[in-house]
Amino acid sequence: MYCDVDASSESTLRTEGDRYRTLDVYVEDDETTAAKDLIVTGFVMYDGKVATAPKSAASATQGSAITTTTEISVATANGNEAENAVKTDRFVNFYESFAITFGKEVTGNQGSRDKYFKITLTLNSPVAATFDVDVTTNADATVPSNTATKSAYEGESNPTSITVPAGEDKETVFYLQDGQYITVKGIPAGVTYTLDEDAEGYTKTNGITAELSSLDWDTQNSGNDALADAITDTLKDTANGGKDIHTGFTNDKQGIIPTGILMKVGPIIAVGVIVIAGAAFFMVRSMRRKVLEGNDAEETEE
Repeated sequence: MYCDVDASSESTLRTEGDRYRTLDVYVEDDETTAAKDLIVTGFVMYDGKVATAPKSAASATQGSAITTTTEISVATANGNEAENAVKTDRFVNFYESFAITFGKEVTGNQGSRDKYFKITLTLNSPVAATFDVDVTTNADATVPSNTATKSAYEGESNPTSITVPAGEDKETVFYLQDGQYITVKGIPAGVTYTLDEDAEGYTKTNGITAELSSLDWDTQNSGNDALADAITDTLKDTANGGKDIHTGFTNDKQGIIPTGILMKVGPIIAVGVIVIAGAAFFMVRSMRRKVLEGNDAEETEE
């Protein structure tokens, strides 16, 4: 018996670039059991799509009959392989996956470039899976101690992998400061992701513009690139526009900074106040003296 697994079947073996393998499976009746069972006696794999069946054992000119002792080798022709087909001994497993890269940029005259912010990535996968996390590019493995960061964050580590159960939300916490980025790799289509952040009083904007970006991820263009994808979405396969995701948050904090002008003119103002107060004092004293002298003159005349 012959079975051909081609591009139209669910068992298609595909590699990047839509290359195919065709698998011929040889089975026969299992005479060792009372039930009418089939057993696999061998298989042959071919490069590409092979539309023709292997040679039939019904004719001596088309090959020899296969028995339980016949060795079906992927390396050596035995007369039963398909015509004009190239045999291969390689199984190629293709797994289409994508990456989610997210980052942090801080702006504003009061925005701290040293501060670490807490970012939560939630993944929901149809099947259980484990995804690798790349923090080595320009993020820190562990949050160091500094006065700008919440003390509760100090010593916390960014994970190096995420294990997601099937059909359940999995929250993973990351810590990033200005100019840092993290990539989660190997995520298949059908997985839903959501990013959230504790902005801690900063004005939060979803995404990062090319002008603020510290990441050059698009090799087709020179300079750093925007991370403008949605902070929540479901990954699609390539046929439906699937792609790697680039997103993140921009945090802004503005405020009035003392310029020192008041401090510089303060002494001058103080001196001016003293001068004015002194002048007023002597003016009042002079007027009072004149009044007293006038009263004395009137008493003398009487």
